[in-house]
Amino acid sequence: MNDSEFKSNRHSIYNLKYHLVVITKYRHKCINKELLEDLNEIFKNILLETRILE
Repeated sequence: MNDSEFKSNRHSIYNLKYHLVVITKYRHKCINKELLEDLNEIFKNILLETRILE
C-alpha cells in the first residue's frame, strides 16, 4: 500500500474498507439490477458527503 491509500487525522492513520452483507430467508435473490443501481448511487452520495470518496 502506498501513502495515498491511507487517511489520517491528528491521532491516527487508517485505511477503511466496507463490505455490505445482505441476508435473506431461503436464499432468495433480493438485489436486482435496478436496486443495485440505486444502492450504488446512495452509497456514492454518502461517501461524497463524508469526504471518504473525493
